[in-house]
Amino acid sequence: RLGTERAATRTCDQTKARTWRVSNPSVINPITNESVGYKLVPFTRGASQPVLLTGPECAVTKKGEFATKNLWVTPHADDERFPAGEFTPQ
Repeated sequence: RLGTERAATRTCDQTKARTWRVSNPSVINPITNESVGYKLVPFTRGASQPVLLTGPECAVTKKGEFATKNLWVTPHADDERFPAGEFTPQ
């Protein structure tokens, strides 16, 4: 169980065959009697991409901190739909 958004970040290690299971313990599947959820399998298609390669003090990192990890688990919030902001320069 992950207590905070900061604790719910993960970086994938391409040398390991690791997966992430995301589940809801308050909802039980009536057939399996297990919590409902799904499994994330990173890098199953295409080349794996590194996380953001800029330093922590760089303006790019400050604007795009979401790109410093492969996985961020957060509760749903309508005002947080776009991690880099609603209008980002291209």
